[in-house]
Formats: sequence, structure tokens, C-alpha cells
Amino acid sequence: MENLDGLELIIPVYSKRPLVVSRAKGCWVYDTNGNAYLDFVSGIGVNALGHTPECVLEALADQMRRYLHVSNLYIDPLQAELAKLLQGFGFSSRVFFANSGTEANEAAIKLARAYRNDTNKGVCIVAMEKGFHGRTLGALSATGQPKLKTPFEPLLEGFAFVPFGDSMALEEALEKPTLAVLLEVIQAEGGVNTASDGYFAEVSRLAERSGALLIVDEVQTGLGRTGKPYAFQHVGLKPDIVTLGKALGGGLPLACMLARPEIAESFKLSSHGSTFGGNPLAVRAGIEVVKTLQSDGFLAEVESKGALLSKGLRALQGEFPSIQDVRGKGLLWGVELQAGAKCVLDAAFDLGLLLHSAGESVVRFIPPLSVSRQEIETALARFKEALKQC
Repeated sequence: MENLDGLELIIPVYSKRPLVVSRAKGCWVYDTNGNAYLDFVSGIGVNALGHTPECVLEALADQMRRYLHVSNLYIDPLQAELAKLLQGFGFSSRVFFANSGTEANEAAIKLARAYRNDTNKGVCIVAMEKGFHGRTLGALSATGQPKLKTPFEPLLEGFAFVPFGDSMALEEALEKPTLAVLLEVIQAEGGVNTASDGYFAEVSRLAERSGALLIVDEVQTGLGRTGKPYAFQHVGLKPDIVTLGKALGGGLPLACMLARPEIAESFKLSSHGSTFGGNPLAVRAGIEVVKTLQSDGFLAEVESKGALLSKGLRALQGEFPSIQDVRGKGLLWGVELQAGAKCVLDAAFDLGLLLHSAGESVVRFIPPLSVSRQEIETALARFKEALKQC
């Protein structure tokens, strides 16, 4: 095993499994003892193209010889190239580059306030119970999970929460002056929670009627995770602001906020900023990620492989009464277990399958979008064995 002197100096805010990473390639992670793990966590949705994809490695090697950082005080043509590529996903917008989904959501909150600056007093943003938007104080204030928020109160004022999927509750909340409605199409961190297409149609109608902006957090669901560029494209939402992160940098820290041009104009010089946001190295990786996602047939393959994973999980639901529900879309799925997720996650790890939870009772599947059909079948077989053991 590697020398781990110094590990005790790291603040233990993560519960770590006994896997000392040596290398990773494609859908596989290898430890320092040579053991191989099939990775259906993919860096919590970050490694959309798998680990160390060649197109990203080659681009980074080239970029490292050119320049690593020049600051946003100067023009970087790479940012312009990536911004233009993002328009190809069907949401006409202006782009602000950041480092993480949390930062992108912070920018969205600030932009919403800037857009309605003359009427901000006493006006709130309506967000969803069980939603998750990040861990900085602003994004945490918009997160509908009290267990994450209570230790850090008081948080920002100006947020109200309604149950996800309840259009009547949203309609009631929007009777008060509202800046924006903020939601995810699939609440990934909150339990891989989904809602009906009819609900989202109502969200769009109610937001438009009230004059509230519609902010869609696509940090985990965007960039092909559900089989389309954005999850909102499945359900007919018409967002004003979209946030992206995780997969965008291909393994490097990169995120962005996309806003309709007339709304983006509310950010003036010095309204917002980020020292490392849109760092050339991360943007160069992002260009390769987006080009790959836009290549012929790639997203159709994600939909096809997602259907295979869904079919396999639903078959297990019929075999194991402990499975209460299977929900998700594309290559993002949650399996809710009656007895909780911990035993199955531990057993899967021992069997060489990396999975993650979404709350205490849901096992989350987030493989790389480049996962093969054979690897999906292998994951299903190992998950079945973990269920048997538990």
C-alpha cells in the first residue's frame, strides 16, 4: 500500500471507503493492490466520458504547453469556442464560466436578484423540498434539505420551499411576489426523485403567469446524462437560466451558468466574477466533452444503454421485494430499498462495484456515459449478488 502519512491532516468531511486509487481508465478504477472496481459513480457524474479519455488527455497535453492561466482580464478564445459549442444544445444564452455547480447556482441566484433589483425587497425565490443546489451559504440557502442547513443557520433570507411535484403548492406560493422558481428535473442528491411531465408543464405555466424567472439546475442531469443535452428538454420546460457543472470539464473543475440574453444583461461590469472560472485547461477539456456529446449517435447510444440499465433494474425489482422503487432516466437511476442502502453499497464494494447513495435508502447508479452494454450487464449481476447478501 502507498505511504498514507498525512492523511490524518485532511479534515474528514467525507466518509471514505478503503480504496487507495492507483489509476483509472474507462469505467474502471484500480487500487494500489491491483484490484479492479467497476465504477458506477463516475466521480459523482463528473467523468461522463469515462476516466482519462484520450481526446481530453491529448487536448490537455497540448494546452499545458501553451498557457495554464491568464485571468479573465484578457480575452481567451477557448472560452468563446466553448460558449458557441454550448449553443448547439438548443438553449440560446449567454454564458458565465465557474468552477463548480455550486458556483454556477450562486451566479444564478445573484443574476435573478440583479434582474429584478428594483423589486427585490420582500420578494423570494421558490425552491423545492429535497432539492440540492450546493454547499456554499447561498446555494445551501436554496437547498430544501434541513439536515444539511440547520448547523449553519442563519442562512440567506428570501427563499421559500414547496414539495417537488406539487403544482398546487407552487401555485399558492407564487401568489406572493416571487423572483424566480428554482428546481431540478430529477432531484439526484435528494433521492433521484422524479415528477410527471404534466407537473413540469404547470411549473412553466405558473412561472410565466406570475412573472417569475425559471431557473433549472442541470448540474447533475445536464450534458447528456438523461439522453438529451438537458433534462428539461424531456418535459417541455422553458427555462430562463440553466446551471451546468460536473460533467462539463471531463474530470477538471468547470461549470457554467447559461442565461437568456435579455436576463444576462443584468450582470454589468464587476457584478460578478471568478478568478479561476473558465480556466484555459478546464475549458480545453470542456470543448472535447461537448464535441463528443454532439458527435453523431452519441446521445442516442446513451438513451439505448439507459433503457438497458432500466430494464435490468426493474427486473431485479420483480425478484427482490426489498426494492421499493426504481426511478430515473437515461444513465441516472435510483433504487429505493426498504432496509436502507448501506448494506447493499458495502456488499457491492466488496464485489468490485462502486455505487453511491442518494439519501439513506436509495442506491444511485451514475455510470460514465461511455459505459458499454457488457459493463452494464456486469454491474447488474454484481448488484444482484449484493442484494442477495443483504
